Amino acid sequence: MIQQEYHREDFTEIIKLLGGMWIVEWFNANQNRQLNNLGILPRTATGLVGIPASPFLHGSKEHIISNSVPLLLFGGSLALYGKKIFWNSTAQIATVGGLLVWAFARKNIHVGASGLAFGYFGHLLAQSYYNKDLLSMGMASLLMWGYQKGLLGALPTMPGTSWEAHSAGLLAGIIAARSHKNTIIRHGKKLRDRRSGRFVTA
Repeated sequence: MIQQEYHREDFTEIIKLLGGMWIVEWFNANQNRQLNNLGILPRTATGLVGIPASPFLHGSKEHIISNSVPLLLFGGSLALYGKKIFWNSTAQIATVGGLLVWAFARKNIHVGASGLAFGYFGHLLAQSYYNKDLLSMGMASLLMWGYQKGLLGALPTMPGTSWEAHSAGLLAGIIAARSHKNTIIRHGKKLRDRRSGRFVTA
């Protein structure tokens, strides 16, 4: 029996996270978006609350819908590496990305999970580099091509969009992948052994 390298059952972790976001969205929408005051307000003490809170807060239903698709795609891909890597990376991306926004962004209230989506994307790109595997690199290139329009959100070209959160999330995802480098490399080696037929168990 071939050993399964991907934790397919852990794909449900991103569903759990999205479910929590939609529950908060329902409550926030019914409170006239008052919870958005808990977003990240840079360089203020109260704004620190927004670091863990902001990914769960959105400006509109359209806002959370537009974030749900890349979260499902990139977060789901990351969850296949196991729930431990997924939740550790999620915490690191939210914390590091949030702190960067708090320290350097414009003094507006920043809300939304797009920084987290960019973080997952950055993590996946870094994984392909660490694995040095043609298939992984090909998948990362496909993701980059498919998300090229979204990547423009990391540039200061779209009014009303927190490009700071996008670029901070992307950087935070790369940093998170670096902290899991050894696990990623081991995973890539097992996957290559599996393809070559050298890694089988009864």
